[in-house]
Amino acid sequence: MAQPGTPMDRQFARVVGLGIDCRVRYQISRSLYDRLPPEKRTEPFEKALYATARATTPHGTFFFDWLVSPAKAVARCLNEDFKGVFRRENLAINAAGSAVDKEYGIVFQHAFSRVEGKVTDAIVDQEYEAQQVKFAYLANKTLANFSEPEPTLYVIAGATPSDLGAVQEAIANKKPAHPFHVLAVRGDQTTRGFVETTDTHSVYVMTQQVNKPASHRWQGDDGEWSALLGPIAIASRD
Repeated sequence: MAQPGTPMDRQFARVVGLGIDCRVRYQISRSLYDRLPPEKRTEPFEKALYATARATTPHGTFFFDWLVSPAKAVARCLNEDFKGVFRRENLAINAAGSAVDKEYGIVFQHAFSRVEGKVTDAIVDQEYEAQQVKFAYLANKTLANFSEPEPTLYVIAGATPSDLGAVQEAIANKKPAHPFHVLAVRGDQTTRGFVETTDTHSVYVMTQQVNKPASHRWQGDDGEWSALLGPIAIASRD
């Protein structure tokens, strides 16, 4: 059961991350792995995440997993059925050496190979076709989830109130019969816990403190995320 006073008191069939960055997918996967019986947790979580994956992502990857995707871009992708995203002419290399869709502001952090830590235009040209096929598949898979009759929990971090509303509306407009709840996570140094709840969305605030070394800050605070996701009922998938 979810924490008292929240509308998340039903079981969800799956959890789908909507960004804003890799920490959402990481923490969802960690929560799912922690729910497994001990005999199925045969290796450390991060090894399971990167090597075998099935135990940590039982429904596989969705479009926004492992991307840096602003909430405005998420809403736009959903409203447009992903038709304009990841076009070759819109891909550029940002200052950090990653591929970014200039039209949407989405950073495809892990899509392409790197030379000395940076993606190059030549690499994008060489690998684009294969990546385009992959992201088209993930887009279709994400859209197909809106036809699922069982409840889905969508998790998004860092969305402003207006952007959260846009994402929620975009999901609601896909398939009105699709049962869902959007869990929005925000960081604040002074507030912690649920600050807003409705039938279709909740806003949870956690502190910005990170209890891992600076080199692992992208993963977020495991304790904070466990306190949030741990009590939520999620169906197991064998």
